[in-house]
Amino acid sequence: MRNVAVLLLLLSPLVLATTDVVCKEEWFKTDFELLTSKPAQGGWWIASDSDNVIVEERKIEGSGGWDLFRIAIPTLHASAEKVFDTFVNNVLTESHKWTKEFKVGKVIAKPNEHTRIIYMEFDSGVPLVDNRDLCYVECTRDLGNGIKQASFRSVDACGPSPKGATRITWWGANLFAPQGDNKSSWILIDQENQGGYIPAFAMNLAMPKYLREEYKALEKLFGSGDAVQTNHFLAN
Repeated sequence: MRNVAVLLLLLSPLVLATTDVVCKEEWFKTDFELLTSKPAQGGWWIASDSDNVIVEERKIEGSGGWDLFRIAIPTLHASAEKVFDTFVNNVLTESHKWTKEFKVGKVIAKPNEHTRIIYMEFDSGVPLVDNRDLCYVECTRDLGNGIKQASFRSVDACGPSPKGATRITWWGANLFAPQGDNKSSWILIDQENQGGYIPAFAMNLAMPKYLREEYKALEKLFGSGDAVQTNHFLAN
């Protein structure tokens, strides 16, 4: 009995860390505004316009130089529910389809039906460069009319990184909306601090290419329409 008590005491910090994580309404509000703001209103500029994929970028005050990026696919040939299930609910089994570095992942905790704490590991694919891992909270909400939002924030709730891995700090969000006839639109915002010796300016330069590849992977997975500069088609 004493051994059980000691074990529970050792595990209690992780249990408290995972159960104390809550989704904040301000996250949803901030992310929705960033997902749907027009360039002139939201401070966005075009970071990349190639391969028929437009990636937008904007500064974030107090971010330490790590910029926020956005891409939008106005028409995916799959329902919003299916895309949401693929990109959110089934992220641990589907991530390899758009993130080639993904290795393994697991759900650490599920405080409620709209909140999960998720842990992932990634292979750097580069000799002498640390692998990466990620611990984040996934927050989802239904906005009505088939529109769904998922917001993500890095949290300290998964224990230490394994030897040889550096933890990513991540902020992201997705918006999924039906477009009729089993079609949907998808928007993403993404800010990544890869940690280690990768400076903000280098990551900012790398993000457009990374997001173009993600766009193309989703295009291949579902099929899509033409690229757009902004996601104002959802803001009306």
